[in-house]
Formats: sequence, structure tokens, C-alpha cells
Amino acid sequence: MLKRANKSVVPEIYKHLTRIKAAYQAVPKSGLSVEQVSKREATGQINVCKNPNSTSVGTIIWRNVFNVFNIVNFLLAFFILWAASYDIAYLKNGLFMGVVLSNLLIALSQELKAKRILDKLSILLNLNVTVIRDGKAKEISSDKLLVNDIFQVKSGLQLPVDGIVVESQGLTVDESLLTGESVAVTKQAHDYIFAGSNCTGGSALVQACLVGKDSFANQITLQAKKVKGEKSELRLGLSRLIAILASLILPLGLILFYKNYLQNIDLAKNLVLTVATVIGMIPEGLILLSEVAFAVATMKLAKVDCLVQHVSAVEMLARTDVLCLDKTGTITTGAMQLIELVPLEIPQQLATFDLAALTKYLLISNDSDNQTAKALLKAWSKIDCRQVEAKLGQAIMKQPFNSARKYQALKFALGTFYIGATEFIYLNQAIPASLTQKISTYSQAAYRVLLVAYKPNATSEIVPLALLLLTDEIRQTAKQTFDYFRKQGVDIKIISGDNPETLSAISKQAGLVENAKYIDLSKLSKVADYTKLVNEYQLFGRVSPAQKECLVEALQATGHVVTMTGDGVNDVPALKKADCAVAMRSGSDACRKSADLVLLNNDFAVLIQAVYEGRRVINNIKLVASLFLNKTIYASLMAVFYLFSRKLYPLYPIQLTLLSTLTIGIPGFCLTLKANKERLTGHFWRDVLSSAGLTATVSLILLVSAELLLTGNAFYIKWRQIYILLSLAAPAFALLVYKAQPLDKLKLGLAITLGLAFSLAIIYLPNLFSLPVLNLFDIMYCGLWFSLVYLLTRFVLKLMPIFTKYLS
Repeated sequence: MLKRANKSVVPEIYKHLTRIKAAYQAVPKSGLSVEQVSKREATGQINVCKNPNSTSVGTIIWRNVFNVFNIVNFLLAFFILWAASYDIAYLKNGLFMGVVLSNLLIALSQELKAKRILDKLSILLNLNVTVIRDGKAKEISSDKLLVNDIFQVKSGLQLPVDGIVVESQGLTVDESLLTGESVAVTKQAHDYIFAGSNCTGGSALVQACLVGKDSFANQITLQAKKVKGEKSELRLGLSRLIAILASLILPLGLILFYKNYLQNIDLAKNLVLTVATVIGMIPEGLILLSEVAFAVATMKLAKVDCLVQHVSAVEMLARTDVLCLDKTGTITTGAMQLIELVPLEIPQQLATFDLAALTKYLLISNDSDNQTAKALLKAWSKIDCRQVEAKLGQAIMKQPFNSARKYQALKFALGTFYIGATEFIYLNQAIPASLTQKISTYSQAAYRVLLVAYKPNATSEIVPLALLLLTDEIRQTAKQTFDYFRKQGVDIKIISGDNPETLSAISKQAGLVENAKYIDLSKLSKVADYTKLVNEYQLFGRVSPAQKECLVEALQATGHVVTMTGDGVNDVPALKKADCAVAMRSGSDACRKSADLVLLNNDFAVLIQAVYEGRRVINNIKLVASLFLNKTIYASLMAVFYLFSRKLYPLYPIQLTLLSTLTIGIPGFCLTLKANKERLTGHFWRDVLSSAGLTATVSLILLVSAELLLTGNAFYIKWRQIYILLSLAAPAFALLVYKAQPLDKLKLGLAITLGLAFSLAIIYLPNLFSLPVLNLFDIMYCGLWFSLVYLLTRFVLKLMPIFTKYLS
């Protein structure tokens, strides 16, 4: 008969229990038969769940093809075909679709290539479990578990499915991901367990009941992704831009079409001019180029074993000004090494025991399987503890180690033995001053200190038997990584569950800060001022999961962008709260699922490369966005001007296509992918809009002045289109050169090539671009006017800092 679940679980999980019970079927400990396995595989009762971080091929195609701007472009192409049915000469104005389709194909190919790479890397994150089928144990990937499978659970395993305990040997489970409570729960036979929980001690046989998308963990993970939301300033800004332009473009186009209709303009010409008006206002390619930039960043990071699960994390990491690191698995490799066993007091009843053999037997008796236990057992692999077993016998009571208790305990007929953190073993007793002094001395020398203690059954007094001195292996790349972030103005906080003195010593060895202030958060009151703490301290020891989350919130409340790294279940709440969450591959499954970036080589030095990629994306899109929005702003202002003017819109789509291709499309694509490690400065959208706005203003003033002052001038009527085209092209080239500073050979060569291509197009292909044929004098005049406007725009752009300051 099934027991009721632990009452500490949240109501939503408690409701979920009826589904687990409904899926339960009595299965022998020998597991499923071959026939049962085949039947369940055929009916899809398998632990496969769609990767929430992987975008489907259909979604990528749909998002790139059927977005607002593409739909508008396809509609405009239809209008050009309609006009061409009246006059075939208008067909050339449809060349703008070449730019649209080129951008579309490039974006699709890059995103699909990135998806293939990321999906391959995601497979590496699947954990293996030992399943029992037909009485035989075999190791399989967790995504191949079936409903009612019997599998083995041991310390350190992230439970992959919802199920019921069949047989328990001191199993303790941390359900903090689900319940928010970090206290480990003891599980016995017939108790419920949930996917996403972490086994912190003991072992058990478990029967899978709910798998794949039906398990509560997958629902939690998907919900976590929804809750976190979009924090990217760049992507949020682009979304707002789309919304604004979508509300302006079509209404303005329709009004201008109606105005031309009232002026008795023939339908074909009216359609072409309306298309030109709308095309000018569309920042075609900006959204696609930004997606390409992010896709390329994910592929580059994949080559250095960094799996990007949320592309905006690349940007958020580049903006980070506070980096919160866990010690174990981040600064250190997580590998422990026993340096020394220091004997303390030996009571009479234990005088004949060898302390190393005694400690080894205690670990074996409690089925200890964590990193510390493995290091100790490895050091004592040749020590025979059979004599200890003969004297102590079998344990009467076991308390396996867990992250909440921070010690393990075993009760024998002779008394109770403890191994763990001293302050937790002495939780209700005063620690002897001499013992405190010794531990402090060893901790300051960067040792991790554990206490072996004994309490006779006849008394409540704890007797310290020995100190175990262990060290964590510091990563070789830690110091250079700290140096890099420190030079970049990034504040580093170390947040760990370890002793703060040990944390301080390790941090000094890793080259963090020589005299970093530290604090023990286990001694903190519940009403502590976390904002004051994060401003005052750099090292935080004995931190609980709830306190990690509070520290991150306090940093964010003071305006910081926070990146948090972690590898354990207790890091999940803080990871979900951080602006950018980074997990280690060696960490828990829940931790990896909650992260934006997963470091597959478990080395946080890769974050330097991730920062570079984030800078490349933001700095280059900042450059390209100015080019796109310059055209959008002046085209929108032109549309408004001609809405109230009796004159017709002066340019055709083919002319705008020439301008867009040479001043935006080609340079935008080339510069978006160029390496750029410059530190982020200024405000993204303020800088973009100010430079684009100033450039567009120069073009508009020249346009309006000519239309108002030179109306009726025969010379101007002949030159109207080329005058306006040059008045738009020269500022666009000036903006390109200004934003591309500092100029290197590639940028300078690109600008000269594009300028030469523009000149050749208007001189040798006037018919294609609906421009007047130029003689030598005309060419000299065009060159002079282009140069004057270019220099004027460069002068105006030098005033941009003043304009930006005014906007701020």
C-alpha cells in the first residue's frame, strides 16, 4: 500500500501525487521483461522530453520567413508586380526583394547550423542510470527510462523521473528545487520521489511512474524559463522598434497612396511610389542580422565547449558588472585530497582503535559516496578496517551526510560517531576554545577541516577525536580569469557553503584579492540587511540556498547586472534569479536545465571568450543599428513631409535599394561578424538613435530646403532625384565611417570599395536606377556636392556627445 507523500511539498506537487499513484503498477524487483519493454517503447512511454532550450526547425523557419517585415516586403513585391503589369519598366523596382531573400537565406542557414551544433552538445548532458530489466542491471541513458522501470539511485544522482521508492537504504533527497526547502528528506519504501530532486545520501531502488513531459521536473523547468523572461536590452529594444514601425508604416503608406490618387497619379506609378515610401521606413535586415550575430556567437562558443541555452545570455554576460562564483567546481576542480589526519582526544574506550581505520569504517558503514568520502577512502585504500568492524559491529542508526545537516552520524552500541563540519556537530553545545583555535589555524592555511567526533551513549558531551585536513585543487586558469574580470571593472563575489576562513585562504591562493573581507552567513539573523552585506563583503561562507538568492536580489536591487555560476541543486534558486546563469557540466541536471550557459569542460575561464562574443554582438549591432535607423528615420520624416506637400515622393524603390545595399546591407553584414573586444560604453539605444537622428536630420534639412527654395528651377527639376539621392548617400557614408572607428585596413577598404561601387552605379548604370545620364561636368558637380555633404555630416556627428548628454 502506498504511503502519503511528505507534507512539506508545495500544494501543486501534492496535487501531482494522484497522477503518480495512477501510473503505478506492481513490478517485481527483477524489473520489466523484454516483452514489457517492447510494449512501452512502442506506445511512447519513454522518458523523452522536448528540449526546452532547443528551437525546432519549423519554428526557426516560421520566425524568419513570416515576421512582420517580411510579410510587408512580400506584399510590396506583389504591388510592384501589379504595377509592372501596366508598364514592364517598373519591374526593376522589385530588386529590393533580392536583399530581403539574401538576408533570409543567410539567417536561416546560420540559425539552423547553430541548432545542429547545440543539439549535438545537448546530448552530452544526458545522465546515465542503472536500470534493472529481466533481473539484470545495465547502464542506460536517462532519456531511455520507461514507465514502471526499476532503477538504482545513489548519492549525487539527479532523479530523472517521478516515481516510488521500492527499497531504501538510508536514502535522503534534497527537494529544494521543488519545495524551496533545503532540508533533506529521508525516503523509505513506498514513499514518493520527484524528478529534479537530488539524492544527497544513501541508496535505493526506485520505480519510474511519470516520465518525459509528464514528470513534474519538466513542467517546473519549462515554467522557470517562462518566469525568467527576456532581460536583453538589445532584443527588447528591437521588439519595441518593430511594434512602433508596424503601427506607422502601413498607415503612412495608405495615406500617401490616397493623396497621390487625389492628384490623379496613374495607378502603376502610384503603386511604385507608395512602395518606395514604405521600403524606406523598413529597417530590412536589422532583425535578421542581429539573429545571425547571436547564432554565430553560439557556434563560436560551442567550439570552446560552452553550450548556450538562451542566446540573450551572451549579451547579459557582456553587460555583467558583478560575477558571483561558487568555490567548489568553479575556483577549484571539485577534487579533494586528504593531507593529514590530526589526532585530538582519545577516550579510554577507544584507545585500541586506529583512527584512520575507524574513520574509514564509519564512511563505509554509512555508504558515503560524495567527493569528500571518495577522497578519504582513496587515501586509506590499503588500510584494513576489519578489526574495527569486529569491535563496533553493525550500526544501530544511520544519518547520511546532506547539505543541510553538513555532517553524518552513526550510532553503535559503543556510542554515536560524527564526521562533518564542527559548528554543526556542536550545534547545541559550546565548541572548546582549543578546538576552535586549531580549526581556525588550519582554515587560514587553506585547508578544508572536518571533525571526527564521538558521543558515548551514557552522556551528551561530544568528544573530538581527530581533524581531517583536506585541500581543494585550484584550477590553473583561476588566477588569469580573476585578473581579466578585475581589469574589466567586474566585481567578484565568492558565495559558498564552506567555512569562510577556508574560503578566504583558497581565494588568496587563486589570486582573487589579498585581503578580501569575508562573513559567515550561518550566524546571520533572519532580518539581515543584504544590500549592506553585498556592498561590504566579497566572500560569503556557510551560505544557504535561500541566502544565495537574497544576495543576488540585493545586488540587482542596487542596479547591478549579475552573473551567477553554480553546479549544485542548492544553486538553482539563485541561478534562476540571476541575469545570466552559468552551470557546470559536472553539476546537477536541474542546475544545468536552469542555466543560460553550460560549461561542458567545467572551466569558468571560458567566460572570457563568452564576454568577447557578447561584446562583438552588442558593439557591432550598435554600429549596424545606427545605419539602419538612419534610413528609417529620414524615410519616415520624408513620408510625413510629402504627406503635406503637393510634390510627389522623389525616389523609386530601385534607387533606395542601391542606397540600402551599399550603405547598410553589405557593410552591415561584414561588420556584424567582425571581432570586437571593446568594452561596452554608453547606452545602446540612446547612442544609436542620437547618431542616426543627427545624420537623418542633415539629409532632411537638405531635402526640405531644396524642395521649398528651388521649386520651379529648371536645373533643379532635372537634377532633383540625383540631388536627393546624393544628399542621402553622403550622410549615410559619413555615418558608416564614423561608427566604424577606429578604422583598420578592412574597414577602410570596405568603405572605399562601397563608395566606388556607388559612383560607378550612378555613372554607368543610370537607366537601371532611373537616374539622368551624367557628362564629365555633371560628375564633377556630383562629386563636389557629395564631398560637401559628407564633411558637413562628419562635423555634425562630432557634436554627438553634446546631443547624447542632452538626451540623458
